[in-house]
Amino acid sequence: MKIRKINAYPLNATWVKYFGGEENVPESLMHPSSNFKYSRRLGQHTTLVEVVGEDGMKGYGECFGLPDALYSSLYVSRYFDPVLRGLDTDDPVKIWRIMMHMADGIGNTAGAMMEALSGIDTAVWDLKGKEHHLPVFSLLGGRINDKIGCYGTPVMLFSDVGKTKARAKELLDMGFTSIKLKIGRDAKTDLENIGAVREVAGEGINLLLDMNCGYEGRLGEAIKLIRNLSGFDIYWIEEPFSPENIESYKRIRDVTDLRIAAGENSFTPNQFKRLVDSNAIDVIMSNIGRAGGVTGMSRIARYAGEKNVLLSPHGVGSGVGIIAALNVMAAVDNPSLYEYNQLLNPLRHEILENKILFNGSHMELPEREGLGIDINWKCVEKYIDDSWRKISHD
Repeated sequence: MKIRKINAYPLNATWVKYFGGEENVPESLMHPSSNFKYSRRLGQHTTLVEVVGEDGMKGYGECFGLPDALYSSLYVSRYFDPVLRGLDTDDPVKIWRIMMHMADGIGNTAGAMMEALSGIDTAVWDLKGKEHHLPVFSLLGGRINDKIGCYGTPVMLFSDVGKTKARAKELLDMGFTSIKLKIGRDAKTDLENIGAVREVAGEGINLLLDMNCGYEGRLGEAIKLIRNLSGFDIYWIEEPFSPENIESYKRIRDVTDLRIAAGENSFTPNQFKRLVDSNAIDVIMSNIGRAGGVTGMSRIARYAGEKNVLLSPHGVGSGVGIIAALNVMAAVDNPSLYEYNQLLNPLRHEILENKILFNGSHMELPEREGLGIDINWKCVEKYIDDSWRKISHD
């Protein structure tokens, strides 16, 4: 089926709008993790991509949206759409290669352009699946995994240990058997919060630690922290440094046997290849809305699998991205835990008419055509960026 048109819907579910004023927004939402130490997280943002076929059939994908969904929307509508019209969706990889060539050609293999590419690619796969009456995971070679393990997150970067304990209990009460704590302040404070969460969780619960690059430039402090983790039964440590700082990851590997995870801030298969080839990473965390969509994540996962590195997709985004990532995880042989993010997000469940299937320790995918999603257009209308209505018609 040939592409007739590609539409973008930038969705900005801002905290101010949700809470009715900035003064009502909890501090833990503005600064939930160490990567928001200086900037503020203003809400939940994603771009819904709609690829329309020549017969009117539609496929959907998602672009990672931080800090504002408008950026990727402009690339979708003004850069990619005019070029991709008329191409055949039966060959998503060919379309992906054309888009990657366009990104490479102007040096934009990171940021909003790659996120736009990712959303389009996923939508093309969804459309192909619908055309052939097959789930996307079947198009990728077939379902290997009926159930996908998952974890609940985040226990935010609270200044009060009591709040840390309360949030951990909330995730445990939801049924999660694995939970993730945000750290990245200093070794002493982080260790206090780690101890508090382990106390609440008890034995038998996987405890993951996410530093969100908080120890970038502080290798010594990171080593001090990691050397004091032996009594807490930590499942993995995630992204202590920038993914570009591979030398520091190698130094961490020298001082710990703990699993090391990274990659949510990486974009292209080549960037992930460098991480995997460093031999310092045990788990890669590509986000399907920024790391090349279904095509990109599949390539990344399969290369990682050849090197005995696991796939655990970054789970920040809307329900569209969640289901897309689960389709990939269902079809690869190296899945780890999916990040089932529970930070307040009106786009996570409202954007879908169908439910995300979750049962404490795992998630499941029904046997449906394409991604297996139905868009709730009332949600799209509610959160679409006000300025886009004018921009998209200029």
